[in-house]
Amino acid sequence: MINYSSPDLNEHPPRSVRVRIGGYAHLARLLDKARAVISGKNAGYHYN
Repeated sequence: MINYSSPDLNEHPPRSVRVRIGGYAHLARLLDKARAVISGKNAGYHYN
């Protein structure tokens, strides 16, 4: 199970851009990336 409050992008990719939060398509992915950067768990993930 993925912990969405502090996602580890070394283990799982961020959520799909198709997942909607509050009607916004990219918000879930943006939050996953931002939370991973804040917690320092984005080392192995390459942004594109």
